[in-house]
Amino acid sequence: NIVTYAVFVPLGTPTALKARATAEGVELTWTDPRPAEVVIYRIARQAEKDQAMAAYAEAPAATFVDKQAEFGKKYLYQVQGVRKAGEREVESEPSDVIEIVPVDKFPPATPVGLSALAGVATIELSWERNTDADFRGYHIFRAVGDGEFTKIGGPIESPAFSDRMAEAGKTYRYAISAVDVAGNESPRSAPVQITAPQ
Repeated sequence: NIVTYAVFVPLGTPTALKARATAEGVELTWTDPRPAEVVIYRIARQAEKDQAMAAYAEAPAATFVDKQAEFGKKYLYQVQGVRKAGEREVESEPSDVIEIVPVDKFPPATPVGLSALAGVATIELSWERNTDADFRGYHIFRAVGDGEFTKIGGPIESPAFSDRMAEAGKTYRYAISAVDVAGNESPRSAPVQITAPQ
């Protein structure tokens, strides 16, 4: 019996697989010795200790961001190149496995829209609400005149604060920062200035 086999040149194995934590998730990058031959890259992931490495996602280029990865949890990744050959697929050898435990070092967004209004024996502050998924609260800072800022409140969850310690006739500057559950703190907002009424 004569059997015909199609012979394909193997793809180059992805190398130099790297993983780093970003605010969006775990970013993978790698090198392909023959990128023009690849149609897609298959990413395999192991997310549980007793779980086998399994197909997880596909990428059209030599980079991928795993937006489902959680901070503080260990992940293993592996990449494989794939090329279509008629109705068949030609696969490269899998890359080496890389391990990462992403750590949250990314502060939340800086608060914006801070405004100050003078009330009866109080100065009322308000700003736009933070929408970060790991948001914890706001810190409130105050400076007298051109003096240094000092923290006078927080963390608070509401985007509003009443300064009932402001003294009549004095000029104050206020700024707000945001913190997340990991303790990362954003830069302070643009300050606002107001003079407490007599």
